[in-house]
Amino acid sequence: MSLSVHHQLIDLVKVSCNQNMVAVVLSFLAAGFVSARSLSGGEPVDAEVLLLDGKIVSQTLMEVSESGLTLGTSAEQQKITLDRVLSIRFPATRRALVPEGSLAVQLVDGSQLAAEGLTVAGADVAVTHRMLGSFKLPASKLKTIRFAAADPQVEAGWSELQKRPSKKDMIVIRKQDVLDHLDGVIGAIDEQSIRFVLDGEEVPIKREKVYGLIYVRKEAAAGTSPRVELATGEAVAVTRPTVTGGRLSFGIGGSGPLSCDLSGVKRIDFSAGKVVYLSNLEPKDVRYVPFFDFTWEYRRDRNFDGKPLTVGNKPYAKGLAVHSRTTLRYRLPTGYRRLQGLVGIDDEIRVENVALVQIKGDGQSLFQKEVRGGQGPEVIDVEISGQSELEIYVDYGSDGLDIGDRVHLADIRLVK
Repeated sequence: MSLSVHHQLIDLVKVSCNQNMVAVVLSFLAAGFVSARSLSGGEPVDAEVLLLDGKIVSQTLMEVSESGLTLGTSAEQQKITLDRVLSIRFPATRRALVPEGSLAVQLVDGSQLAAEGLTVAGADVAVTHRMLGSFKLPASKLKTIRFAAADPQVEAGWSELQKRPSKKDMIVIRKQDVLDHLDGVIGAIDEQSIRFVLDGEEVPIKREKVYGLIYVRKEAAAGTSPRVELATGEAVAVTRPTVTGGRLSFGIGGSGPLSCDLSGVKRIDFSAGKVVYLSNLEPKDVRYVPFFDFTWEYRRDRNFDGKPLTVGNKPYAKGLAVHSRTTLRYRLPTGYRRLQGLVGIDDEIRVENVALVQIKGDGQSLFQKEVRGGQGPEVIDVEISGQSELEIYVDYGSDGLDIGDRVHLADIRLVK
């Protein structure tokens, strides 16, 4: 810690010691939700339903219940059980920006929220959200609160502090483009100050001087809860999601039921526990054989230039970028029966090139195809039931060269 920043932190504590705590309200500008369309009268909306077998059903969504989905119209309906559903997407929902000045709240389950108000009192957190209304959460669910707007100048430092091992909570301040922190215990918060225990003494610290708070929390195990992604990009793990009359109801962290208009919902994701993306798994073995002296190390969820993965001129959030000659080997978790995804050459490659993609399960060939630049993607959908090891090998194609052999495995995943 630099001396200047350290002194500023100590001075901040000294100045704050003379303040009195007031009601526990942490006010921050909200998500700035702007509805892309109005659902007057609670009308059903069009949806794209992605199924476990890779098929997409595009119809009007009438209802979601614990037993499944109802699609179609009042005259003709189709029902799909939830165990077959990976996600429901609402293509007419447009992206909405979070206004400047908003604060961000992250929960231990990975949920991210922007709220109009947040109150911390004892073991309870009361949240006011522009779309979801008012609800309560256990304080143990809080992982971070950022009072300032996201800034690329300090984003790396903020991320690093969150990853740093610590036995105490952190209160983080910013001085120019530097973040620093004090270790202690975070208590109640109001719109003027934050209760903070430092060296055994509880003192109020001016909230306006604080960049953010980081709580000591155990890493939450990967859950199987559905997730709701809002138009603003906020994403929350939910329980018991249901849809009736154009409105979505669900619980968050034991609270509920909450409700919001489907016009502000981008996606409902049911894939947890049903799907594992290879980009989330660590290979048991990686081998590179460079053509010359340069090694193209494989990438997760980005192309080799750090940009989004694209196949067939469509971007994908999940997947692998693999260059010839690379071998990836994975231990397969039990219970998954199919490997699914798309494979093609990076759309940004403008040379005539060809690469060979081979996939094996326990040494037996499952998929083999030459992919060429400028052509559409090839579908991967192979059986992996009972197999323990998966191998992906990208080789030179029939041209015998590695030029432009940037292979994208988009949405490559294990499916139950």
